[in-house]
Amino acid sequence: LFFRTFMGKSKRISNRNGLKTSTNGLLTGRMSKRNFFKLPSKKTIEEFKPYVVPVTTTQIGRCSIYVAQGHVVSSTLNACAMAAQQIITSIFYALIPIGDSCSLTAQSFLPPIVVQEPSEKRTNAVRKTMKNIFRVASGMGLVLAMIAASIPLASVFLTTDPAVRATVSSVVPIMIALFSTHGIFCAAEGSLLGFKDLKFLGRIYGLFFAVIPFLMLQLKYAARAGQSVTLRSVWGVFLGYQTFRISAFLIRAYMLQRRHAKEAEINA
Repeated sequence: LFFRTFMGKSKRISNRNGLKTSTNGLLTGRMSKRNFFKLPSKKTIEEFKPYVVPVTTTQIGRCSIYVAQGHVVSSTLNACAMAAQQIITSIFYALIPIGDSCSLTAQSFLPPIVVQEPSEKRTNAVRKTMKNIFRVASGMGLVLAMIAASIPLASVFLTTDPAVRATVSSVVPIMIALFSTHGIFCAAEGSLLGFKDLKFLGRIYGLFFAVIPFLMLQLKYAARAGQSVTLRSVWGVFLGYQTFRISAFLIRAYMLQRRHAKEAEINA
């Protein structure tokens, strides 16, 4: 279907009035099937080479945290907690893309400004752009927090088990904390991407890849030792991860902004 839609051969069709028109695939004459199996040019490889390790490390670091969290819940907690986890993660994954718009905005507006020659005009443009993005991110966090606060009301439509609803409600305070700062986090991460600070992102997510799953697994070992571990405990570790991540990204974004301002002062 893909090849037929985008690279289909030209066909002539006659309508009721006898007029003949031709239909082509969107990429007819521009791309062939063998292009999908052809290695990129050396120039293209060199252009993408600096992004391979940071981007790969970032994605692996993110995925490892969710995998570790799911493993601890499924191997340590009871069926009620697993059912509540399913409801919470469904709502979580449905809402987090809303905050991603702040990251995409920063990635779209910052690069054209950052690449300009150091000047007071560039410094002011960077400062104003980041200020506007974080202002919107704060408002978005407030809206998401309000939605998170209504989870106990929505859980009535997601499960009929009172025990599951009670477990979901126990995690709501953490959800409110996570979503109230999610816009800020996305804006900070998008700003780092806008500054093309890929090495920092790759390194810090490499650190998260090792540390956060280790902390998650400590809950599993604590449960085996007889200590009380609940679903709220698991999400508490995630909240700590989010708090550290936001703090590190905000400090780094501020440092990069100051660095650009100093460059302008030197060249003034």
